[in-house]
Amino acid sequence: MALNWHSVRAEHVARVCELVLAGERAPRCQAKRIVRLFRGQHLPAKHIAHLAYALANSLPLDAPVRFSSGEGTVQRLRSLGFQVERISNSSEERGNPA
Repeated sequence: MALNWHSVRAEHVARVCELVLAGERAPRCQAKRIVRLFRGQHLPAKHIAHLAYALANSLPLDAPVRFSSGEGTVQRLRSLGFQVERISNSSEERGNPA
């Protein structure tokens, strides 16, 4: 089943960023490649997008939502007015593939 990303609004993203910063919805891992900058913190963009989707669609925040992150996540969050950055892997910076 295709996901309805049009339901996700800026207020959903802002709300889940607040939850993550408050420690209420901590990500399982640190930000890896794509991060959402919020109040000087790097938050994992995929985690933020997942929670925002669940919130926007009245799903439990821990509901499984399967999607691949990448350019789609970057564009989706940017289209809502959020700053998103790609960070590089330190091994890639040294010329070694991850």
